[in-house]
Amino acid sequence: MILTLWNLPLQILRPYAMNRDSYIALIIITCLLFSSYIYARTNKILIQLFKDFILHREHTSVLRNTTTNELRFLVLLIGQTCVLVAICCYALSIYNNPALLDSNSSLALIGIYTLCNISYIVFKWFIYHYIGYTFFDKEKSSIWSESYFTLIYYSGFILFPICLVIVYLQINATSALILCLIPLVVVKLLILYKAIKLFCVRYLYILLFILYFCTLEIMPLLIFCKGISILNKVLI
Repeated sequence: MILTLWNLPLQILRPYAMNRDSYIALIIITCLLFSSYIYARTNKILIQLFKDFILHREHTSVLRNTTTNELRFLVLLIGQTCVLVAICCYALSIYNNPALLDSNSSLALIGIYTLCNISYIVFKWFIYHYIGYTFFDKEKSSIWSESYFTLIYYSGFILFPICLVIVYLQINATSALILCLIPLVVVKLLILYKAIKLFCVRYLYILLFILYFCTLEIMPLLIFCKGISILNKVLI
């Protein structure tokens, strides 16, 4: 009996749990150190960006006056947001497809999801950049890009405690999904608010703009989720 148990794989004797995964712990600790360091170096810029977003100040971009090092820190913050979103994708994926862990390590899966998130952000930026400079003036398009990335910067801080709850409190799949959806819905509503304030001069156009907004925001998100689902089936 003892010899039989000794020869069993470790996964059977001790089922996988995210709170015991050393890779995830290392990623979370790294994100904590990164976010603390980046905020210490860029807190004035982040606060100003937040004020400009909420108060809807139509002036030249704050980012134009930043140094190269500060811009690098902000890019790292975008990367951190992509990593934290990847952890959420990883958690939801293994809840629905536990077989993913049979042929893939957690580090590899999080890395793949991170690349998917980066591709999604670059794709969205390209769409906004193209449409903005085609149908609107350059100043409004710059303000819109700045506002879009402001939400991404702050998402890196907001998602951190959510990832901690998902990983270390071992909540069920439904609770994890709700926790992931809350910041997503808030971000989409803020994007809608900013877009209406910036581009909808006449209130008669708001309904048409909401339909247009769904094409640029909701549809790419649904395609992204479907793509992750297909990717998971390929990786199994």
